[in-house]
Amino acid sequence: MFLLPVIWIASCKKQTSPLFPKSTQLYPLTSYTWVYVDSFYDVYGNYYGYDTFYLKPGKEISLNNHVYVPITDQFNDSVFILRSDDTSVFIMEPLGEARLYSFPIDTSQPYITYYDRGDTVTSILYTKQDINTYSPSYRVLITQDDGTINNYKQQKLYFVQGLGIIKGQNIWKNYLGDLYTSDVYTLLYYNYD
Repeated sequence: MFLLPVIWIASCKKQTSPLFPKSTQLYPLTSYTWVYVDSFYDVYGNYYGYDTFYLKPGKEISLNNHVYVPITDQFNDSVFILRSDDTSVFIMEPLGEARLYSFPIDTSQPYITYYDRGDTVTSILYTKQDINTYSPSYRVLITQDDGTINNYKQQKLYFVQGLGIIKGQNIWKNYLGDLYTSDVYTLLYYNYD
């Protein structure tokens, strides 16, 4: 009789290991590899394919007295250019730097808007974690808009402290000025190199 309750209690213990290993850095920029699946759409919203790709940190670069790390693909082309310290993560965009994440999060408001280059580059950090992603994440909306259709770009990114970007989509304007999503990507896994 005594053995049965012990087996039942042991079998009810919840596993708490994370889906991905986490780093102590806000955005781990050394010795990691991220593997994503990317779905592609045309300007009319029609799905036309997908690809799996990996990203890895490249060689550090210095710009405006800051050190950035390009996150490069298998062809060594930069996909993201980032800098991170213990309180903020920034992403370099063609029109300038944008804030990707800040720590600690001020949860007294639903979102925080950052104007990193006047009103041409803005980022909105939503302060409530999105639990509908496979790891609770913070949604960030980065918009580059200098008033021309060709330079308009919006990124919807989902960020996890210690993991990086786990999901995202790129939004552009077509020749009529209508918004369309060109691709949607999701992190499949994350490795220490």
